[in-house]
Amino acid sequence: MLIVATLTIGLLSRRPLQSENKKSSETSLAYRRRNLLTANEQRFYTTLRVSTNETILAKVRLADLVESSTNSRSDFARISQKHIDFVLADPTTLTPKLLIELDDRSHQREDRKARDQFVDGVATAAGIPILHISTRVEYDPDTLRELIRNRLLQQ
Repeated sequence: MLIVATLTIGLLSRRPLQSENKKSSETSLAYRRRNLLTANEQRFYTTLRVSTNETILAKVRLADLVESSTNSRSDFARISQKHIDFVLADPTTLTPKLLIELDDRSHQREDRKARDQFVDGVATAAGIPILHISTRVEYDPDTLRELIRNRLLQQ
């Protein structure tokens, strides 16, 4: 009887501790929602939506679009932290048809030029066309549609 009482008291005394630990770990996570797209990206996306019938994916990790034929960890590491601004994909299969990079002033830096050159090379090697578009205050849907069509025809 003493053993049962001791076990019951022990179990009851642990419940508040587990509940308190769970609550404190949940409240200590300092995260908040943020917008997926920057203001520049949102303006572009709004125009892109009326310029194509393809499915539009935003901020896609390069490693989710291509893979190394060598299965090398170093090849994977080189693409795992890079993202593509927008991907136009087949609406049925979600196969990537065109990668779109928005180029703001940061793309004039040497490190960004090297990054862009690498990403362009990866896309070319994988057989996915890539289109670079300079950021603007406004985008013309007809001009954008024509740029997309011309880049897809070059493939």
